[in-house]
Amino acid sequence: MGGIAVEVRELIKRYPKAQINAVDGLSFAVVRGEILGLLGPNGAGKSTTIGVLTTRVRPTGGQALIAGVDVMAAPRTYHGVPRQVRRRRAEVLLERFALLERADDKPEWFSGGRTSG
Repeated sequence: MGGIAVEVRELIKRYPKAQINAVDGLSFAVVRGEILGLLGPNGAGKSTTIGVLTTRVRPTGGQALIAGVDVMAAPRTYHGVPRQVRRRRAEVLLERFALLERADDKPEWFSGGRTSG
């Protein structure tokens, strides 16, 4: 245990044409071994925050670090897992949660109850 695993500093994300920020100055830290849950209503910025942490969404401002690595400045260093290993890990997790048949679905199809097809 010990050490910061995830740190978000004054994270801001405003999507083009939006009148307000999707994430507005969010800061938090998660210590290695700790579990964090993001709760809130639709539009609160949960998916956007995760999108930044996984490098899928570029922040407008602030910083997000995983194990001390800035996910936007050095995304490859953060990931650093060979493609075959990533693929196998994903398959194991998808199978564990009975989602293997939805492996090619876009993540946003899961949020809000949308389905593919």
